[in-house]
Amino acid sequence: IAGSSLSCRWMDHKFRQYSENSLDLLDTMVNNSTNSTEDAEVEDTVAFPNDLYSQASKASVSHQLNFSCQTLSEIHSHKKKNKKLHMYFKRLSGHVLERMGHSAESWELIRKKIKTHLMRAHQLVSSLLTTN
Repeated sequence: IAGSSLSCRWMDHKFRQYSENSLDLLDTMVNNSTNSTEDAEVEDTVAFPNDLYSQASKASVSHQLNFSCQTLSEIHSHKKKNKKLHMYFKRLSGHVLERMGHSAESWELIRKKIKTHLMRAHQLVSSLLTTN
């Protein structure tokens, strides 16, 4: 990927390790939660950005890699590298956490959204690794 065997090794080993660890931690969060409901409904729920992932999956390998890096960076921090992703997480925080009073249900909804992002990023990176 991008002409570097080092980046391919990192994507193949470290990304997989961090991704699986993050998914395990998200699963642990739900197991440790005492007040959450299974399907918390929010009036202004922020829709998952499926269109962004669909566009990325159809893009060139370099654009897929770039999108994956931006997604993971956005999940980790709120830097404005990808404006659509940044705005998605900002709306998610405002619409869900604040409007639900930072309740257990709101955190469960956020946990599910983050898990979905990580799983989609993992699928995208896995497809990159199998094509190269």
